[in-house]
Amino acid sequence: MHVLQESLEKEIESKRDGFRKEQSEAQKKLDDTIAENQKLQSETTDLRLKNSELRLEYYENVDKLTDKQKEIEAAQKEADKWMMISDTAKWQAERAEFELEEAERLKKELLGAVDGDDYLKEQVIELRYQNQILREENRSLKDKLEKAYEFMKQFVIGGISLLEKFMEWIGEKVKDVGRGR
Repeated sequence: MHVLQESLEKEIESKRDGFRKEQSEAQKKLDDTIAENQKLQSETTDLRLKNSELRLEYYENVDKLTDKQKEIEAAQKEADKWMMISDTAKWQAERAEFELEEAERLKKELLGAVDGDDYLKEQVIELRYQNQILREENRSLKDKLEKAYEFMKQFVIGGISLLEKFMEWIGEKVKDVGRGR
């Protein structure tokens, strides 16, 4: 019976060694898993931080874009205003030019028919006065138009100056407004 007891004790010792080995391996796996888990948590924290930074950068860029869009809208409104001013000045200059030509025609017509008539002489003097006023108004309108053109040259939209865009819009080539024409 003694041999059986020894055999059992050896078997028990062998099983204990096996259990210790398995326990040691399980502990190692647990330690590795804990280390991996901590590494993943650290990576998650880093990614969350990076995500927050990217969100902040995104919202800052959205704000900058919104500001730029507001600037563009304001410049477009200013450009539209100057287009209208320029258009009006051009129309007034053309009207004054037409009235000036009409006054000149009338003056020539009347001078041909004057021949000593005092009433007609007074009319000619009055027409000369009106003619001078129209010339001055015409010069003033041309100056305003020239200033509007100079102002419009300062604004560039899509690589084209506002003046070029305006001239394109009214179907004309860019030309200098001559003084005293």
